[in-house]
Amino acid sequence: MKTHVHTLAAKLLSVILLVGLTACEHNGESEPPALVHRTILVYMVANNDLGSYGYDDADLNEMLHAAQTGGLNGGRLIVYHAPYHKAPALKEITTEGIVELKCYDNDILSVSASRMKQVIADTKSIAQADDYGIILWSHASGWLQNGIDETQTVPFITSRSEASPHAYGSENNKYMNITTLAKVLEGEDFEFVYCDCCYMANIEVAYELRNATQYIVGSATELPADGMRYDLNIPVLMQNGTPDLVQTARNTYMHYSNQPLSINQTCTMSVIYTAALDELAATTRDIYASGASFSPEYKPQPFELGSECRYFDFETYVKAFDTDSELQNKWSDAMDKAVLYKVNTPMIWGRLELRNHCGLSTYPLSAPAQATDYGYSELQWFQDVASNLKHR
Repeated sequence: MKTHVHTLAAKLLSVILLVGLTACEHNGESEPPALVHRTILVYMVANNDLGSYGYDDADLNEMLHAAQTGGLNGGRLIVYHAPYHKAPALKEITTEGIVELKCYDNDILSVSASRMKQVIADTKSIAQADDYGIILWSHASGWLQNGIDETQTVPFITSRSEASPHAYGSENNKYMNITTLAKVLEGEDFEFVYCDCCYMANIEVAYELRNATQYIVGSATELPADGMRYDLNIPVLMQNGTPDLVQTARNTYMHYSNQPLSINQTCTMSVIYTAALDELAATTRDIYASGASFSPEYKPQPFELGSECRYFDFETYVKAFDTDSELQNKWSDAMDKAVLYKVNTPMIWGRLELRNHCGLSTYPLSAPAQATDYGYSELQWFQDVASNLKHR
């Protein structure tokens, strides 16, 4: 999820979106679109409290500012916007304004695979590019598998009446499971997935998405409702060559670390290189399967407030296994390859001290029965790695 902070109140009062209107009936284009170097799709699921408070409009305004100050660099910025209690639409952020390209009906959930796949197909048809990136905008809860069950629906068509109740997105308390997200994104050739939502810098999430993208940017903790600064990050993401994802993560971190009130100085950010995750999984599996004793001095580093925490620092947990130094060194080397950048504020919401932050969280299983929690056993990380854990 994103969590509300009220520092935006004044900002939202001054937001004026310059909208260039194109009627939804005129969705076709008379000529084939020109190929650009990069198209970025922002998948904005705002039919929730974020939309009711206007955070989507604030971010659209930041995107528009980026476009009008040269930040697109010849690329195209497409937004699937599912606003609060209104029909969703595909929009393009241009130097002239925000142009509606296509309207969608409200019968299919924005957090269903069928709608996301359709939006991706529409985006690639309208805005062909040499490479693509996607930004996931909404609430999120990482690996938790209590979203829509789409295992029996082909081809992933889920109506509002069929959906049942958090991984990515939030629409009428319905969510998309991370396993579904992986199936949707695999084969779509997104160079990066930027998660402008909470709890997605998670080894379970990253491993599930490892075949869907080269890079993942996200947070291991909650993000405030402002999300990232689109006016700062769109120009970086649209630069020629490989986008500087580390700079985008740094920009987001600096936005929150520089807040005047300590309670709002809350942020963790990570950049993950997915090609290194198979090696990390293999070394983790060796440690879990070793049967090594577990340090009694282990002090978990939680990343979530409240009595039930589902996200803990991955490194702190793994280092508590008393395995030989060679195996632990192999694991550390694999982590260094997988996590390209990590940064954190000293505290979360001024209440939770971050003693450790390796850039990835995990859900440690203390007993086999925990594998049934929130569908954890459905995750590829459990099947390939965590199921090998020798419980003591």
